[in-house]
Amino acid sequence: MPAAPAHPAKTSVLPKARRRLVDSRTRRMVVVAGILVGVFAILALLLREAEGTSLDYAITRAVQQMNSPAMSALMLAVSAPGY
Repeated sequence: MPAAPAHPAKTSVLPKARRRLVDSRTRRMVVVAGILVGVFAILALLLREAEGTSLDYAITRAVQQMNSPAMSALMLAVSAPGY
């Protein structure tokens, strides 16, 4: 009789109660993720045409005045997709 493999294939099935719990949590997380994506899209659309504030301009100027190789690489990576 051949020896049993050291690591048998994982063929165990979760009990039904555990499977229901996992499925329920998965559905909830999908719903939450969908809601968050929707909220983000709505905010992006609402703010697309909004005027900037003095704080926005101050942060923009501060970031643009940074002169380091790491910041240059980060800005290049962020702008690469065409944004």
